[in-house]
Amino acid sequence: MDQIYSRGSGRGGIVNSYNVNSYNQIVHNTIADDKPQVLQWLSPLKPQERHQQICDNRHEGVGEWIFEREEFVKWRTEEDGAHPVIFCEGDPGVGKTHLSSLVMDRLQDEAIQSRRNIKVIGLYCDYLDREGQTVRNLLGALLKQVICIGEIPEDIRQVFEATKGSFSGAGPRLLQLRQMLKTAIASQEQVLICIDAIDEASPEHRVDLLDALREISQESPSARIFLTGRPFVRSEVERCFPGVQVISVSPTTDDIKRYLAMKLGKDTISTRIPKY
Repeated sequence: MDQIYSRGSGRGGIVNSYNVNSYNQIVHNTIADDKPQVLQWLSPLKPQERHQQICDNRHEGVGEWIFEREEFVKWRTEEDGAHPVIFCEGDPGVGKTHLSSLVMDRLQDEAIQSRRNIKVIGLYCDYLDREGQTVRNLLGALLKQVICIGEIPEDIRQVFEATKGSFSGAGPRLLQLRQMLKTAIASQEQVLICIDAIDEASPEHRVDLLDALREISQESPSARIFLTGRPFVRSEVERCFPGVQVISVSPTTDDIKRYLAMKLGKDTISTRIPKY
């Protein structure tokens, strides 16, 4: 068995290479094993679970019109970053969340097919969870999605190790999170960010969230941001993103027909089920 020599490595200064390799493997496994802890430390939010719930209740074909809109095509295909942000505004109940989930899935499919280093990340804001959806948790949830595949970046691991037993608490500070998120996004070929119902975030956290997204857009020109919300937040979005493309969302005739056909189909099936 090969041996390597190291001063102070034990009797005779000789350490077995098998033991060194075993130690390295243990360290590697330990780092890999604490990855869930690091991700949880970044944010307790789980937007992927919410996304799956929405997808399970989606109606086939409804909302497909968004992909034909000139604003969306420009946003997705222009490489010069002239139109990096889209804001879809609409009243409650018009289908903005349905649209967000549809866009995320389409972007994810395109990213996989392109075989490029493209990440699709997203959030669903919810006024019922305002206490948990702080700007720190929201940004942490975005960061989790960027780094969940592969090894944890060293800058994030260093902050994690430094704060692990600190008096200030378990999570990173907001400024640290903003910087780590910008660094992680800048390391990717492209990141597509979708945030639904930004109006449902509490006002103070919404301001910080939009400001963080503004910095990302400025420092990572390839990044694209897709937002939805009620009309009253449009002015806030436009302040952060001058020239933002705005699409008004309302149910189309085709969407209504598809929904009614689906609803009638379900009702017909339910009447055929014998009741006991």
